[in-house]
Amino acid sequence: MTPGNYRDTIMASAVKLPYHTLQESPNSRGISVYDWEISAWTHPISNATELDAIQASIGIPLPEMTFGNNVLELEHKPSGWKYEFSATRALKGVKNGLLEEGDGGVKVGYAEAWLKSRCMLCCT
Repeated sequence: MTPGNYRDTIMASAVKLPYHTLQESPNSRGISVYDWEISAWTHPISNATELDAIQASIGIPLPEMTFGNNVLELEHKPSGWKYEFSATRALKGVKNGLLEEGDGGVKVGYAEAWLKSRCMLCCT
């Protein structure tokens, strides 16, 4: 197979992109495709005041770098249906306490040492 034939074969199977518009600002990006709008807001790592507030509302030690103000939003324009994924909401879904059989949680090997080091900082 010659290089030209390979490229032609690949391109023949490519799907044409639907009409879409892109939006971009310093802290956000979005794409509108058909009746959907997908937007993402990215901000710097949360500052100490924000981290203290998040940790107080969640009740668990936070990861070293928490981007507490980042959001991904999906919106279906005709119906007004919206779903938002946020870092803080995701952290609120973390189980506080020991994982038990059937919790569906994942525990990495370094979790115990990390938790002990964090609890020494915030729980003393």
